Amino acid sequence: MLASRPSLHAVFVGEDTGLDGRPFLDIARERCGQYWPRLHFLPELPHARLFPIVAHSRMVVMPSRSESLANACLEAMALSRPVVATNGTGSPS
Repeated sequence: MLASRPSLHAVFVGEDTGLDGRPFLDIARERCGQYWPRLHFLPELPHARLFPIVAHSRMVVMPSRSESLANACLEAMALSRPVVATNGTGSPS
């Protein structure tokens, strides 16, 4: 996707829970090669800082492992953003 869309950036917000004992940030840097500068990793943010990011996004992807009520999903939809969410959490398919 990054190769075919040179203006596309991916913004990751929240705790880096990693994969197989490695930080996801390291895995992404390794696998994305030349596209690494277009990946942006941010810590958890207060709503005032998160809303502008969501409002200007093309899509919101929420791969949550657990979420009792998908407030972030509802907020993204309230900002008219399409949402892709993980099944089996607070965002049923």
